[in-house]
Amino acid sequence: MIQNYRKWDALNELHIAIRANKPGLVLYTLQRHRSLNINSNLMRTSALSLAVRNQSEPIVRILLDYNCELNKLSSDESGRLETPLYTAVRLHNYAIVELLLMYGADPNVTVSDNRTPLYIATKERCLNICNLLIAFGANLDIPDCTGQTPLHFACRNIAGREQIAMLLIAHGANVHASDFKRRLPLDFAEINASIPTIERLIEEGSPISKHMKERIRNMLHDKSDQRGRTDKINGQNCALATVIDKTHLVDVEIFRQGSPLQPVQYCVSGEKQISHEK
Repeated sequence: MIQNYRKWDALNELHIAIRANKPGLVLYTLQRHRSLNINSNLMRTSALSLAVRNQSEPIVRILLDYNCELNKLSSDESGRLETPLYTAVRLHNYAIVELLLMYGADPNVTVSDNRTPLYIATKERCLNICNLLIAFGANLDIPDCTGQTPLHFACRNIAGREQIAMLLIAHGANVHASDFKRRLPLDFAEINASIPTIERLIEEGSPISKHMKERIRNMLHDKSDQRGRTDKINGQNCALATVIDKTHLVDVEIFRQGSPLQPVQYCVSGEKQISHEK
């Protein structure tokens, strides 16, 4: 009991130094308590997660040099479990993200809702961090608890994320992936009328039905009729129309984890209907 109290007391000293953002005091505490297990579960939040949350790069570096566990899950401010890397991404701290990755943090560890650092980087519109995570081996196609990949999210919430969608596609994100409601990234791109994203998804082989082709052509026609149109938009429209014309109609049948789903049919309203016919 006394030994546990001493361990907790030493850890508490370390956490106080981290919260105070005193790198020198953190180093002094670690040197003073050389047998201290800084990865202990006695504290609700790990020392490394606390330093990342405080966005103190010097302290993060000190803790990493003392072999802090890189992928340890700790409670965030709301009580949800996340890794230090996930926290750094959520806080848009590129320098700490890079530091953690260089020390060997796993970019594919999932947290609550089965979300990865790449998913949260997409959500937070952090293009530079997305690039960094991909460079360090982030898996592009890990779905969250709804079956949606980072590409789904980027296409579903396209504002400020069009470049991220393009980046994911360029690095090989699966354009055929369907979520648990059997929706493709292309479905969301169409709803948001993102012409460059639609064009790129189709070029990369995304399934497209006859009805979707018709809807996209109508969308292009409507955009061309709008006042104040620019040459750039007209050029995009023509390019997309050309891509659509060259695309062969396919049965939109998606294979997920080796099991074929039923063909996806589209209605004019834009809502997808799933055929239950075999």
